[in-house]
Amino acid sequence: MEKVNHKKSRLVIYIFLFFGLIFSAISLPNHYNLRTFGLDLGVFNQILHYLSKFQMPNCTIWLEGKEFSFLNDHFSPITILYTPLYYLFGSWTFLILQIASVLFGGWGVYKYAQLKSENKNFPIIMLVQFFGIWGIYSALAHDFHNNVVGAMFVPWLLYHYEKCNKKMVLLFTFIILISKENMALWLAFIFIGLMFKGGYKNFKKYFQFEIPIVVFVLIYFVLIIKVVMPSLSNGPVANHLDRYSHLGNSLSEIIATLFTRPAYVFSLLFESFSNNPDTFGIKGELHMMVLASGGLAILFRPYYLIMLLPIYAQNLLSNDPFLHGINYQYSIEFAPILSFAIIDAALRFNTIKKQIIFVSVLAISTHAFNFKSLDKRKSIWYQPTLVKFYEKRHYVTIQTLKDLQPILDSIPENSSISAQNMLVPHLCNHDTVYLYPHIGNAKFIFLFTAETNKYPLDQKAYDEKLKKLLSSKEWKIYYEKKDTFLVLQRQHSIQ
Repeated sequence: MEKVNHKKSRLVIYIFLFFGLIFSAISLPNHYNLRTFGLDLGVFNQILHYLSKFQMPNCTIWLEGKEFSFLNDHFSPITILYTPLYYLFGSWTFLILQIASVLFGGWGVYKYAQLKSENKNFPIIMLVQFFGIWGIYSALAHDFHNNVVGAMFVPWLLYHYEKCNKKMVLLFTFIILISKENMALWLAFIFIGLMFKGGYKNFKKYFQFEIPIVVFVLIYFVLIIKVVMPSLSNGPVANHLDRYSHLGNSLSEIIATLFTRPAYVFSLLFESFSNNPDTFGIKGELHMMVLASGGLAILFRPYYLIMLLPIYAQNLLSNDPFLHGINYQYSIEFAPILSFAIIDAALRFNTIKKQIIFVSVLAISTHAFNFKSLDKRKSIWYQPTLVKFYEKRHYVTIQTLKDLQPILDSIPENSSISAQNMLVPHLCNHDTVYLYPHIGNAKFIFLFTAETNKYPLDQKAYDEKLKKLLSSKEWKIYYEKKDTFLVLQRQHSIQ
């Protein structure tokens, strides 16, 4: 038996190594190939640069070019804890951290499955299933976001809750809370779901632990978005509730609409906000991916649907079509909940054989639909090059960090810089970095002329802006590589 267990342990290690390589192959080449962006990786890199120098981490990488507090845009104090890693990994810090967090979340899923089943194959299959969920691949392909890190602590919260380890539950609740302000609302629904799982017979007992936590995290959520974040603002105030203005002009009005107009709210879960045909079918694709990746298990364990309610609301009720589908980091919260739903639903079968068949079918379905989605998606904003790690074009590009590095090394670190979107993450060792076309007091302008994506400008506006700069006596060409890189230097400093 010990020999068999040893073989299983080695298999688990191989699974982690295999998927660790895949996740690295998705994320890291994008950074090397200049396919990460000022918004959002550049913002995080600038924050860590300031923190590493024990300075106030105010960010200048914004469309308007104004300086703002990073805790005002998203309240993520956990970012401060990453600072020591910056000394080791520099601009790669967040990408490495994000990959590690996904693997850590997978370990939590494995441990929970191991806790629920004595069969040695059961947790291994669930580990493979979790690592195949589309939300992980979409998140890793697009820079870094703290909700990915926060979501990967959820398996550990649920694992320790199952073991009745209240101290560890409180620890992971705290870590998730400081990951991002909207995690507090999600935590409330996670604990509500856990209470439904435990049943009404334990209702009085919930007043000792679960209900106080729900009350606390809801108060925390309201205070952070209504009081703390606005008070920290020293620039533009981030108002993420603007995405839900069609439901009301304030948090209280939005909540009232949810209860007074349920038919309207329910329709928004499926229908597009726009008459633009490019937005049709995006929400339906999300629902299909959820069902194929374990959502069917929620039919047997509906308390997991309660845990997903704020995630559905956050994404599908928004008037921003970027949030509606299966792209970017907006699906990552589905990953741990779907895997746990599968684990608990499998236990309804009275034999190990049936349980193994159930989780195996859903593991295969999860991977099959994920890989299908990598090839083609409904969303017109989907960029397959960022995520298709099995294709050559993911690794081969016009220019790489190696080509850019000599130019970066030639610029004094105390120089203020304005840079094109995909160059910004590599320039954040400078105190002041602006997102081009905002120039401000920049002494140098970095442009990646070979890149077709000129965000936030279109090609015409970009060409006009560049023509004006080149004809100005204020700027001279510092470095030029034809049809690739262009660096301009200001002739006279701004007082």
